[in-house]
Amino acid sequence: MPKLNGQSEVNETVDKYTGTVWKDGQRDDIKERKDKYYWEVEVPRMVNSGTYSIETMLEMGWVYFNDKEEMCVNNKPPSER
Repeated sequence: MPKLNGQSEVNETVDKYTGTVWKDGQRDDIKERKDKYYWEVEVPRMVNSGTYSIETMLEMGWVYFNDKEEMCVNNKPPSER
């Protein structure tokens, strides 16, 4: 058996069959990465697609109008604005 270096505490079993578990804070880290990816990659892609109306994009918080009345894309999660 190999020796494990580092923290070995767990707080929840994810898959009882394989024994996969979440480490402390791992769930939060993954959620933050997904949120950041969504706002930096997916939102600009959806805005530029031309599929959504301006009203929908404003309602979802994807775009905003600056002082010069130019439409700008929000590329940061709401928690970082």
